[in-house]
Amino acid sequence: MDDGATDFGVVLAIAHATFQHRLGEHMKSAGFADWAPRHGAVLRVLGEAEMSLRELAGHLQMTSPGALKLVSLLEQGGLVERVSAPADRRVRLVRVTDRGHEALEVARGWHAEFEADLARRIGLDVVRAARTVLEDVAHQAPSEVPSLLWSASATTTPALRR
Repeated sequence: MDDGATDFGVVLAIAHATFQHRLGEHMKSAGFADWAPRHGAVLRVLGEAEMSLRELAGHLQMTSPGALKLVSLLEQGGLVERVSAPADRRVRLVRVTDRGHEALEVARGWHAEFEADLARRIGLDVVRAARTVLEDVAHQAPSEVPSLLWSASATTTPALRR
């Protein structure tokens, strides 16, 4: 499809960068000054669970040293904490703090508002169609792309549910 329009991949990349930038600005204004997109992924994966660093790294499809660096940043921001495992006090588990749960709810609320605003501006049917296209692309992700967000994601915006 070559109608002189900007390449689809470029539009996706710009849209993603814009979305992440606006989310980051919202999170900063809500009191989460050190927010980064990868923080939401970690908080979603952990949810209510406690995981060892190795388990978390596996879910994030990254190395344990990489996960340790990320967990340390989140711990400094008060979003996660490391605690001793009940069965073996030598093992440290990572879990989301109350502040981390609050950050995730703020981010999810902004996601819903972003979609609702799009629906107001360009129409609900258009946003539903865009979501269908994006979900189709996402479901074709190769194994190298972490699928962790599908299982850890919140439900779709109520106005957009089918």
